[in-house]
Amino acid sequence: PKNITAAFLFSPMFQIEVGFVGQTGASLVAGIMGGVGYEESYAPGQKPYSAQSSYEENAVTNSRSRYEMRKQLYNRYTDLRVGGTTVAWLRESLNFTEYLRKTLSVYSTPVVVFQAGKDTLVGGAAQYRVCERLNARYCRLVKAGFENSKHEILNETDEIRSLALKKLEQYLDY
Repeated sequence: PKNITAAFLFSPMFQIEVGFVGQTGASLVAGIMGGVGYEESYAPGQKPYSAQSSYEENAVTNSRSRYEMRKQLYNRYTDLRVGGTTVAWLRESLNFTEYLRKTLSVYSTPVVVFQAGKDTLVGGAAQYRVCERLNARYCRLVKAGFENSKHEILNETDEIRSLALKKLEQYLDY
């Protein structure tokens, strides 16, 4: 923190979207599954990387060209491939994101949070609540212009990505 004057977070994972089971239900399922030896198994509803996955199924970008570029990288460099979450990853992430939401003292550096309006992987409401609790001095929530963005704002369509870079540059100049 002594050497860093600000942090810029794009779709930060302050809370994982876990659907109808909620945070408590997901924690309970992950805890039970991990406790009986399924820590390295995929969490319910998750699956391994598939080279056959289509652009239409993706949750991270509206840019077909950037999606296809990522797929080419995954085909060439198989170590980059990422599949669904494991039970252990889910459990640890649920615990840590709860800590991030509740322990405001971890934010000793002002943050700017860029929020993707169509993010189905992380919760926008949690991003809003964290920024609200930190107040405008320590957190600024930037969502105007990103209403149609999926999770990876910097891997989005040219229009969305350019706006994000322009806003980032404005904050850096400030």
